Amino acid sequence: MPLDLPMPKWHEFDPGRFVLDYDKSADVLYVLPAQPRPATSIDLDEEVWLRLDLTTGEVLGFEFEAFQSVFLVKHPEIAAVWRRDHGRTTPVSEGKPPLLDALLNYLRSLMGSNNHPQQPRLIPNP
Repeated sequence: MPLDLPMPKWHEFDPGRFVLDYDKSADVLYVLPAQPRPATSIDLDEEVWLRLDLTTGEVLGFEFEAFQSVFLVKHPEIAAVWRRDHGRTTPVSEGKPPLLDALLNYLRSLMGSNNHPQQPRLIPNP
């Protein structure tokens, strides 16, 4: 039975409060808040985890498992951005990196079509 979870508040997502961190040995890309906060991780599609405040619906980050070995193979449009921008050291606070923009667009589209029966059902906030 699906869980009812608050709809993520994408309109309140401020990229300047987040950092990108790629763990090469684990092949995981993290988008983490600069100021860590407790959150609940929700499996969106086996490789992507959304970190969400279940009370407010605030997006508190996300993780992409098997980022280079699986996720980028499935999403060549994001892989192209990764190849072009990987290794840049520009902090997110100095402007939204193209990789973060591509990932956010992917997540928004994924959340709009979240019909997988084993995944949580997101509900609008009252």
